[in-house]
Parts: sequence; structure tokens; C-alpha cells
Amino acid sequence: MIYLGVDPGYSTGIAIMNIPENIKIHPNKPFNKHLLDTKTLEGYINYKNLLKDVKPNKVIIEDYRLYPSVAQAKSWDKMIEVRILGVIEYITKCENIDYVLQPPADKFFYTDKILTAMKLKQSVKHENDAIRHILHYYDRK
Repeated sequence: MIYLGVDPGYSTGIAIMNIPENIKIHPNKPFNKHLLDTKTLEGYINYKNLLKDVKPNKVIIEDYRLYPSVAQAKSWDKMIEVRILGVIEYITKCENIDYVLQPPADKFFYTDKILTAMKLKQSVKHENDAIRHILHYYDRK
């Protein structure tokens, strides 16, 4: 099954993984053979083409939460990351692809140390976050 992980923002992290059903994820064992690609998009540019090329079975998108601790700092902010998230969700829905919005905190189990042990660690933070969202979703389904 093809999973597409999306960490939306100014730089949108993308991860593409092919994980067969009923396979067990071991956080300390290599899992890199299931990673097909990672990339960074500028916002949502080329996202629709990516969906058409990859044809994912499921898209896992990091959701956005405005936490009280940052609400004041975000006053008068244009909330570009929220707009990008909305466009990505809209395009995914228009392409009739099954998707789920996942809270940002769901990615934190898969630390850099675990991604390194699994041979999945990338040099770009947002790409790692996209991988983390796929792993977390797959782990709990």
C-alpha cells in the first residue's frame, strides 16, 4: 500500500512509502526498503501532479493547531501554513484520495535516533516529519 506523508508549510515535506499490509514496524530495525522517496515542495506547488504520479492509497497530513502558548505571537499573522494545509486537503479531496489529518504531536514517538536506527533519517526536517506521520499512522491502524 502506498502512503504519502505531508508536513505542510512554506516548505512542505513529502514522504512516499510502500508498506505491505500486516507488516510489523520495529523502531530499532532497518525499514528503509519501504521508503520510496522524500522531497520538499514550495507550499503546495506541484502537489496535484505529485498525487497523479504517485497514486497513493492513503495520504497522512499533519494538521494545524493554534495553541494558546503561541496565539498571541500569531496575532495579525497571515497564517500561510493554514492556507497551504487547506489547499493540500482540498486537492487531495478533489482527487478522491483517502486522507487523514493527524495532530502535530503524533510524530514525536519517532525521534531522530529512531529514524536513524531505521535508516530512514533524512537531512530535511520536514521530510522527516512526513515520514514520522506515516509511521505513526501505520503503527496505530
